[in-house]
Amino acid sequence: MTRAEREKLVYRSLRNQGYSPQEARKYRSYTPDRIIIETGVKLPKKVPELKELTPAQIKRKQQERKRFEYAKSIGGFTVEQQIKARKQGMKSIATKKTRTSQWGRWIKEDKLPRQYVNQAHALNLKNGFDKNASYGFQVVWYAYIEDVPVAEMEKSLKKDYFTQQILYMISSKKAKRT
Repeated sequence: MTRAEREKLVYRSLRNQGYSPQEARKYRSYTPDRIIIETGVKLPKKVPELKELTPAQIKRKQQERKRFEYAKSIGGFTVEQQIKARKQGMKSIATKKTRTSQWGRWIKEDKLPRQYVNQAHALNLKNGFDKNASYGFQVVWYAYIEDVPVAEMEKSLKKDYFTQQILYMISSKKAKRT
């Protein structure tokens, strides 16, 4: 395959995935491996026809791209998992175990995403605690690990106003009597 054919292959493949002409031109000189890592687009063997995408298709492709970029920005996922997240969403790759290990990496590297820190601060202030009290961080941690909204998780936790920590989690399942 000549250089011109390879560049055409990359350009058309990216355009068919909803990339703008400028972005597709930027990536056309990249190696196939780097294109997969950067964009999550696997290149076909033959040069595809350039498709005219409908507005609905463009919107879907943009959402897929955002999912891929989000999985890539979090880190800790392989390229295959990032590509799977692009098509199926984060829930398809993020199990409780991977979310727990991801949180651990963030804490170890002191790189907890700003959105989680802001949520924890807001929860602490809302409950009359110090901004950096452990309560808000515990609620956000449980919500992230269990993959439920923070407000829902906060309802299922019993807090201690003296220590500003969580005492226990209220079970959502009723105990069976035997």
